[in-house]
Amino acid sequence: METFTESQVFPYKVEFIDKKKPPSFNQGVWTNHHGPLLNLCGQIGKMIKYSYRDLNYSYGSYVVSFRLIRPTRLQFFLEKKNNETIITVQLDSYVSAWLQKTWSLFQAIFWSNFGKSISKKIKQKK
Repeated sequence: METFTESQVFPYKVEFIDKKKPPSFNQGVWTNHHGPLLNLCGQIGKMIKYSYRDLNYSYGSYVVSFRLIRPTRLQFFLEKKNNETIITVQLDSYVSAWLQKTWSLFQAIFWSNFGKSISKKIKQKK
């Protein structure tokens, strides 16, 4: 199922670059999430079917400003429970000390809404 390139919110965009086959979410594929105050270039790393995925961000990736927030890795942990899949997301970042509490709060809000949005899209496709 396509989850990242359909229904993108302007002016943000996600791109996948794979020279061997059509762009997709596969191990080794280069990706870029970009838009105002956001540039997250990286490569899809380890993928374990139905349990784990990670995306390793390259040096130079940033949110707001390179001096403030530098994401390094995005991890998805999947767990099957009662005919459902529970996804836990972990975003590792270097964050300026004075911004850490605000960044943590923003992440809690963002990922909560992200989960609701993805769940809604999945239900619409069924």
